[in-house]
Amino acid sequence: MDDHVYLSRSHVIQNGQRLHLCYCLAKMQYIAMTLQHVFRQKLKSLISFITKSHVFGPTRCWMYSVEWQKRGLPHAHILVWFIDKIRPEEIDSIISAEIPDPSTDQLLFDIVTTNMIHGPCGTLNSSSPCMADGKCTKFP
Repeated sequence: MDDHVYLSRSHVIQNGQRLHLCYCLAKMQYIAMTLQHVFRQKLKSLISFITKSHVFGPTRCWMYSVEWQKRGLPHAHILVWFIDKIRPEEIDSIISAEIPDPSTDQLLFDIVTTNMIHGPCGTLNSSSPCMADGKCTKFP
């Protein structure tokens, strides 16, 4: 049997096995709670790293807001106030983004170029890796 889930009134039939609906919902809730817990721990670790290690300098205070996307994944907006002001000419030394050098770290280069770069696609670039049958597969 194919790998599909079929719902009935009180049961879920998955791969030919009949499972109680409460079990499946409890399992989905457990996954969501685990995701939330892991995200919170990583967020706390990141804020601790920035504020206690003085990565960008000593901090005065900080705040964050967590939002949940439509697909169910969280993300955070973090605002940090520093004791010493950052001057406009210092921004490029603090904030930067670059594609890893493939001769230094091929695996990281492959991960970044495959998962973190998108576009242009569609009519602008029909040979883009995300294109299939003339449509973008990442953002339909």
